[in-house]
Amino acid sequence: MKAVAPLISVVIPVYNKAQYLETAVRSVLGQTFGEFELLMVDDASTDDSLERMSAFRDPRIRILRRDTPGPGGYAARNYGVGHAAADWVAFLDADDCWKPEHLAAISGAVEAEPGLGVVCANYESEKPGGAVVVKNPEVTEGTVLSGEEALRWFAERDFLHTSAVAVRCSAFEAAGGFPAGRAKRGGDSDLWLRLMLARERFAVLPGATAVYVRPHSDVMTDAANLEIPHLIARSAQEYLPLCRTRGERTALLRLINRKTVSRLRAKAAAGILRARHFRALEWRALRPGQLPTVLRLAATLVSSVARRREAE
Repeated sequence: MKAVAPLISVVIPVYNKAQYLETAVRSVLGQTFGEFELLMVDDASTDDSLERMSAFRDPRIRILRRDTPGPGGYAARNYGVGHAAADWVAFLDADDCWKPEHLAAISGAVEAEPGLGVVCANYESEKPGGAVVVKNPEVTEGTVLSGEEALRWFAERDFLHTSAVAVRCSAFEAAGGFPAGRAKRGGDSDLWLRLMLARERFAVLPGATAVYVRPHSDVMTDAANLEIPHLIARSAQEYLPLCRTRGERTALLRLINRKTVSRLRAKAAAGILRARHFRALEWRALRPGQLPTVLRLAATLVSSVARRREAE
């Protein structure tokens, strides 16, 4: 019997996530939309992740294996997409989960707007202490954005989370997939940015159907994370020539500044802020509200340098 809705391939990269797999996989198998395949990509795990994956009994599950782990799971996701049988692929990190209606919402958006390249479900972020925050509360009904409109949104907010995104496979491949081997952090944002500059249409859905759970016990400390270069601030500079309108260029520069200011704040709080970290700023594109923050951070840096010199 021919499926009423388009088939979706679900890709879960797995590297030493045995303790979280049950929740993630059960959330996929419990979807109200059943026309999917689940590709779990073992990224050379050294725990019992592979055994946990093999224990699931469902004909929609395929297990793929890689010999060498790749930072950020980027290579594993690319590998999964390369083996996908569907026109659309939805991503889920092994330590996140979905609500039962997640794939149904994505499928509905794809059917309603055949020209889409990306579907972004809304998502919840679970924070320490059990607080749950809906990331895009202003989205109360489905919104379809052009690539430039999506870039403007992205310059203002992180409205995409990998575990809440589905991409048309042809658009994914044309954009080059995730930047495996180029970065440990920021590769997801780098792909979203390339899809925006490729003029793909984005559907942003209301209602949080994905859950981003953090932090986990095996996640690096904040300071360690902050020392890893974030790809977006670097690669965005390379993409400036791809901008075809002034609006795209302005949005891209503002995206660079938003990401950079956010990391400057975090580095100041962690006590690792240095003068070189300010170089990524696009000073002429700073919003009026960002300048006081940048100046305060610069003053904090000057004070910390003075204290270090006094202590020497």
